[in-house]
Amino acid sequence: MCGIVGLVGDQASRESLLKMLDAIKHRGRDDLGTYEDEGICLGCDRLAIVDVDGGRQPATNESGTVLTVLNGEIYNHRELRAQLQEMGHRFTSLSDTEVVAHSYEEWGQESFTRFHGMFGLAIWDDGKEILLIARDRVGIKPLYYSKVGNTFAFASEPKAILAANLIDTPTVNLSAVAQLLEVGYFLGPMSMFNEIEQLPPASLLTYAESSTLLEAYWHPPAYSDEMPRDEAVKKALRDSVVRQTETSDVPVAAFLSGGLDTSTVVALASRVRPEGLRTFCMGFGEHTDEFEDARLVAETFGTDHHELLIDASQAIQTFPRMIWHSEMPKVNLYSWFVNEAASKFGKVCLS
Repeated sequence: MCGIVGLVGDQASRESLLKMLDAIKHRGRDDLGTYEDEGICLGCDRLAIVDVDGGRQPATNESGTVLTVLNGEIYNHRELRAQLQEMGHRFTSLSDTEVVAHSYEEWGQESFTRFHGMFGLAIWDDGKEILLIARDRVGIKPLYYSKVGNTFAFASEPKAILAANLIDTPTVNLSAVAQLLEVGYFLGPMSMFNEIEQLPPASLLTYAESSTLLEAYWHPPAYSDEMPRDEAVKKALRDSVVRQTETSDVPVAAFLSGGLDTSTVVALASRVRPEGLRTFCMGFGEHTDEFEDARLVAETFGTDHHELLIDASQAIQTFPRMIWHSEMPKVNLYSWFVNEAASKFGKVCLS
């Protein structure tokens, strides 16, 4: 995951931008990229996944009038790049972030309907002096924003917005706390703070001349009782997993519980990566642990399998760090341990 941040308005400064980036540097410090001009700052703590050496951010179009920062991955970036090259666009990298910049230059806001992937992204249109921020269709990647006076701020995590010191005294959103206790997580557009909002999934926010416009660029298809054909479901799942596995320019691993969903992902992904697939399973020393099932799947598909045994004392000792690294409070934080174990071996883990 990368961390993206930005400021537009009176209080946009390099000093504030660097404070924001430092607050979320744990999201990836393979590279630190910034852009500053009068009244506009963009930044990215990059975790390099696609075009590791050439994909610096912010990325731009040929003229430098469109700048983009991206957290996530555009899975169909190769197809979009080929289409844009046929239209005359010239690229300087193989990164998906640069594809976003050229797509916006060519298709404007319609480009968001063309992106297949998981993302939180921002585009600065220097010619029109407008900022656009967008989130993927189901909200896999986080994106938060706040408007204080004549300054607009966005970031992958709320702590980066707080680090900019735009908000004098943050106040707790009690409705969000009630929702957290009731269902275990927040629904957009709420966040833990009254002064900070979550960008809803499949949404595009445009900021221009101190005003915001929030709109949906995609809606889920209407519900139907008609069941799709088995082959269509298999193809959609197979294409999705294979595409996500193929587009990464770094080694790919997978979480494996031995259940139907993770086992299916491992079965499909293990055929794609020539270097093999590393898998991870977590347990608690209880009869409900899934180690045995996960081992069976790992042996079947020849993965490099790793097991992690967790006890309650580890969670208590690590709890402050677990809270800090969460974008927002949540009920189950145990995924911290398997994520930490996987991070020692690589950057991408399918789930």
